[in-house]
Amino acid sequence: MEIYLSSHGAFQLNYHLVFCTKYRRKILNPGVVSYLKKLFPKVIEYVPGVSITTLGFDDTKPDHVHFEIIIPPKYSISEVVSILKSKSSNSLRKKFLFINKVRGYENKDCVWSVGYYVSSLGYDEIKVRKYIEWQGHQDLGQVKLNLLDSANL
Repeated sequence: MEIYLSSHGAFQLNYHLVFCTKYRRKILNPGVVSYLKKLFPKVIEYVPGVSITTLGFDDTKPDHVHFEIIIPPKYSISEVVSILKSKSSNSLRKKFLFINKVRGYENKDCVWSVGYYVSSLGYDEIKVRKYIEWQGHQDLGQVKLNLLDSANL
């Protein structure tokens, strides 16, 4: 995983993001999926610095989408999700008119459900824990070593 630089810091914030269609309607057929694969990279241009690393759809459950996404710390996750959902929803309704006729979608401006799932991707938890523990012991060892060396002089 790459470390990204901003004007005042460095970050490595990768997330696994999942959101579903409203009422779990199975509207993500191969044509819609193909269109979304082209659309999401364009939509993400509204939030500079955000990038989609991986985009996935489950053929057996055509009602949700998975992302591996990098979001800089200047944006909240909910802000990015809101932009992805609203821009893609509007485009889908214009491009695929059958969506407007799906039961529950009539006279509504939404395609996606309200909620989402997000999980951070990062270093291995065990490696981070060992690193933190090692740092504490390493610092204590250096302090003791310096005190002993100065006492012998």
